[in-house]
Amino acid sequence: MQPTVLDKNLKQITEASNQHWSKAASSQGTEPEIMQIQEMHAKSHYSALEQAAVLSEMSLEATAQNVISSSRLMKVYHILSKIMRRIGNSNISRIGICGEAGVGKTTLLEALKIQPAIRDEFQFVIWVTVPKILNLTELRLEIARQLPLSDKKSIYRETLLSFLKRVKFFLILDGVHEFIDLNTVGIPKPTPENGCKIVLTTRSGQICDRMLVDLKINLEDLLWQLFCENVDEIVYSSNLQMLARKIVDSCCYHSHAIFLMSKALKDESDVDVWNNAIETMNMQPASPEQELEHIMVNVLKFSYHRLPDDTTRRCLKNCALYFENQEIARESLIDNWISDDLTDMYQKGQKVLETLVNAGLLESSEDGHIFKLHETDRCLLLEHVFPSVEGLFLMRKNIN
Repeated sequence: MQPTVLDKNLKQITEASNQHWSKAASSQGTEPEIMQIQEMHAKSHYSALEQAAVLSEMSLEATAQNVISSSRLMKVYHILSKIMRRIGNSNISRIGICGEAGVGKTTLLEALKIQPAIRDEFQFVIWVTVPKILNLTELRLEIARQLPLSDKKSIYRETLLSFLKRVKFFLILDGVHEFIDLNTVGIPKPTPENGCKIVLTTRSGQICDRMLVDLKINLEDLLWQLFCENVDEIVYSSNLQMLARKIVDSCCYHSHAIFLMSKALKDESDVDVWNNAIETMNMQPASPEQELEHIMVNVLKFSYHRLPDDTTRRCLKNCALYFENQEIARESLIDNWISDDLTDMYQKGQKVLETLVNAGLLESSEDGHIFKLHETDRCLLLEHVFPSVEGLFLMRKNIN
């Protein structure tokens, strides 16, 4: 089977987990070693960030280090490429990401950190969770612990500053509650010339302003933008705007839920359909711990019933039953539908496939030849959404 963007990204993550930057960070580096790293990076021409920014949303449902669970990753799945595109802009060196608690700021940073393009672009990727009570000395020490410095128990500002000026770093500051004087800590100013980047998260947009970020990203606004660009201009209709806001709010900042709802409501002008969507989303979860799962169950139920006919629904079931956590070639998928008497013509299969992709239930590779049903969606569809038609459970038992 032809490798897809999905395959390549998963392979890159596996191979990148212990590459040169992480080895350097875990060793007691010497001056010659540092110079060797510098020389190696100077000879490279980096375009990984720019390339990653124009890829379709990447499937990262499994990582080499299990840094982030697939269910949490899906929460930020569809805004990840938008953030990567901004990071890839050479004129943007400081990025501030703001939003309320629970919007997915930390999850987004975790997803960013494991991006192969980030790991390949920078010599050192540094993550610091900033405490509420700020201590600049402790902040400096935490940064030093992630660098190949001989003394990690005590470090002067000048030592840290001198080292960071000679390398290309990507610094993540998660949970900034107040202004941080980066110069006092020993962090050089990131510029287009040195190629360094700083990304911080905070609940306050004012903190972003005080930190003099080049770009401030409000995650709530970004999620609303995601909904609008997929549901299309109908969302700006006066009788639908308020309903649209309610639907986005009911998704609880879950980007994949917002994405699927926008696809299901694309160009839909019937107010009753929008009200039905809100009723579906307002089904109460069994417990707070299961909230995200139940949100996705409600979304998938609505999306499933919005499919145009039973043939399309049966073809989706077929994907979930036969293709567990794998990419599927177009020809193989349609041939499977024909052999199972779900459709009798290749052209009809093509139309069904196009419908499922447009609904966001199947993801297509860039060339349109390979398709995938997200494993999280697949499990929820099988367990909660598909009706108990005759033979379904027998088929599942045989497959298992």
